[in-house]
Amino acid sequence: MLRMVHGAEAMGKSGGGSAAKPDLRRVLLKRSKEVLRQRRRVRRRGDPDSVHDLRVATRRLQEALDFFAPLLPERPRHRLARRARRIRRSLGEVRNADVMVALLRDLDRTLPPRERPRLQRLAGRLEAEARALRRPAAGRHGLPVPGIRRRSAALLEQVRKGRRSPASTGDPGRGRGLRVVWDRLRQVERALPAARTGDAEALHALRIAVKKHRYALEILAETGFGKVRPAIRAARALQAGLGHLHDLDVLIGRVRRSSGPGAGRALLARLLQERRRAATGVLAALARFRPAAGGEAAVASLPARAPAREPGRAAPRRRSGRSGRFTTSRALPAGAHAAEAIR
Repeated sequence: MLRMVHGAEAMGKSGGGSAAKPDLRRVLLKRSKEVLRQRRRVRRRGDPDSVHDLRVATRRLQEALDFFAPLLPERPRHRLARRARRIRRSLGEVRNADVMVALLRDLDRTLPPRERPRLQRLAGRLEAEARALRRPAAGRHGLPVPGIRRRSAALLEQVRKGRRSPASTGDPGRGRGLRVVWDRLRQVERALPAARTGDAEALHALRIAVKKHRYALEILAETGFGKVRPAIRAARALQAGLGHLHDLDVLIGRVRRSSGPGAGRALLARLLQERRRAATGVLAALARFRPAAGGEAAVASLPARAPAREPGRAAPRRRSGRSGRFTTSRALPAGAHAAEAIR
């Protein structure tokens, strides 16, 4: 299954296609291979862990495709991104059912004995849904998953040859990385005020923004920015808390829809109690969360020059005053240190 991707790797090591940046090739190759590896696991086993790991692998590959977009040929990049998205969505319902079952099993030990049968019936229905979604794989243990190997190999071959988007500015991957980090920081900063009110939809929006922020920092770490690793750990911890809260919100909605008036009152009360506890922890974490720290660490690792902006892109924003908010700044003069853009 990995033959074509391994071939592209070998050609990259041979020194061909020097126009493509080594960091770019290495990141794309690593993430493509991880998607193929996790896809094999899902096709063989289809268990909850393998489904989750494949969905994460496709997200990380897609983030790399977005991160390096100006340096990649458009058509193979779009085709690979669409296939990664299709794989992830094809497993979404199965993953949701698996998460709900796991949450209910964790709660089973905390409920009074008289309410456990109701919880177990709900868990049984969700398990039946998950089995029904896995039924198309009859005759094998795993799940059917759309293929992605040829599209990965096609893009890697184009990268090896040094082909890129016609709109490319010729900007090196690390300068592009700084702009991506700025964009992700703005998304997180915009989502924070509403999330701090505790609103479920706002917290979900923040979870997505933090996830994309973290993925961008991970790519920088893979290309040599060791200073961003503390920011990655902070984003990962916050994302986990936000994810648990979102799962509880989904389960609470499911319980409310599946129970008649007065039914499942103890189960719903226990879920709401757990949500309050989780929300308290998340809101405390939000008070400590400093997303700009990751951007500042990335900037500090860059060469002492300002990155060129892509055509049509607004100037980066910098924090001003003690408020810590971002404001739009003028373009930096040639030779100015990049860190000035967000200080």
